[in-house]
Amino acid sequence: MRVRSLLAGMGLVLVLLAGAAPASASDDVAGPDPALAEWPAWPYKASCNGMTFDPVVTFSGPTNAERGRLPAERALRRLLSRDFPFPLPHHHWRLAAAKPGRALFLHGRLGAEMETPAQLESYELRRRKGHWDMNAYSSICHPLSARGGHFATTWFLSKSQPELTAATERIRIDVGARCSKNEDLNARAEPEFTEIAGKLVLTVFIRPASKTTNVACFEDVPPGPPLVVKLPGPLGARQLFDGGLFPPSPATHLPEMPHVVFGRAAG
Repeated sequence: MRVRSLLAGMGLVLVLLAGAAPASASDDVAGPDPALAEWPAWPYKASCNGMTFDPVVTFSGPTNAERGRLPAERALRRLLSRDFPFPLPHHHWRLAAAKPGRALFLHGRLGAEMETPAQLESYELRRRKGHWDMNAYSSICHPLSARGGHFATTWFLSKSQPELTAATERIRIDVGARCSKNEDLNARAEPEFTEIAGKLVLTVFIRPASKTTNVACFEDVPPGPPLVVKLPGPLGARQLFDGGLFPPSPATHLPEMPHVVFGRAAG
């Protein structure tokens, strides 16, 4: 089961410069991604490391960017051959996004487990003073849905939400992760429904706050009041999915996480 972060969509970019995947390439990551068989269309862009791209085009396209002729692709080939800044897979990279002086490459499969040859990694190059070099790398790439410069957030069914049935017309969900007990994410939430291949997808975008402050977030802030969302008609036989990330995940309640006390798990 894919791990979803409640921090997704809150403008955070996780860049990991340690624990990189093994440099051995695997044919399992070559060619179109199998996830597209279930999700052949997607109405939004996706984002890794802040650069946006079309996920359907990217993951149905070629996996040989390291052999390309574009300046950024030649730079990727050079950096991979040098194992810079550390060993990375030498083959089967995708060019996800390119703009003047900046390019984003992806390697791996959607939804793959961490620390496997198929884990989805992102590698961003940037041109500075006439030279292409690494700008950011992450061994974790969960493509975040993006629309018009706004990012989506993942969501979970609230504890007060009964199990979904064919007659369900409203749901209560917890969206995002709050920085403080006074933050009201529901007031900035913009839910959107899409039906794809007989599945109902709810994507919740978070409108940016009108005023930003440079303050640290408090830890372990509990979810606020649930957001009540009206479905576009009874759920029926459709399965409900969270579209905060691509590919979407089935709607679920937030798993109970045990508290760790002196090294032992306590309920």
